[in-house]
Amino acid sequence: MRKILLIFSIILNWNFIFTTECERAKLEEKCYGECGNFTDKNNNGICDVWEKYHKDKENDSLTTSIKNNESKNTDKDIQLEKNKTQIKDNHNEIIENETQKDNKLFKYGLIWLILINLFLIILTEIILKSNKYLSRFIWNWIFFLSFILCSISGFILYFGIINNHVRVLYSLHIQSGVIVFITGIYHTIKRFKFMLKKLNCNEQSLQ
Repeated sequence: MRKILLIFSIILNWNFIFTTECERAKLEEKCYGECGNFTDKNNNGICDVWEKYHKDKENDSLTTSIKNNESKNTDKDIQLEKNKTQIKDNHNEIIENETQKDNKLFKYGLIWLILINLFLIILTEIILKSNKYLSRFIWNWIFFLSFILCSISGFILYFGIINNHVRVLYSLHIQSGVIVFITGIYHTIKRFKFMLKKLNCNEQSLQ
């Protein structure tokens, strides 16, 4: 019976030593037997409780440091993925913008208006070259009507007079503007020599 009690007492003391917190073990200075909990199983002169506490503390610090590094690496990976996604989105946005720029020529049939007007100009120069009066008459009316349509649709859109057909008005404004632009250039080219002659005559009259 005494042997059993002795063994039980040793087990209790062993658990007390390694499970009960010792305030002296928490200090940085090594413990050489200043308190009643001193035990030295490895015979190195330093309390085993102090060694165990600081070894666990060092392991905890190392584990925390590893977790922090892993967390930083994870954050870096997340940021890297965000940067890659941002770069990809910017690239897709640039491609989309370039595509929209290309599509603007085809929107509202602008490219066809430009080609048709250029074709009619060439056709006029070939067929009506001998009949300048008819050529001027036709293109002056085209220029005048397209200018009126472009101006009126622009004023209506600007002042919001008609809000139910904004898309139609905008399309009309753009298309008539293209016609005004092309016919205006054609008109200027045809009259450019006359403009220079008129300018020279005015300069000569001033002299």
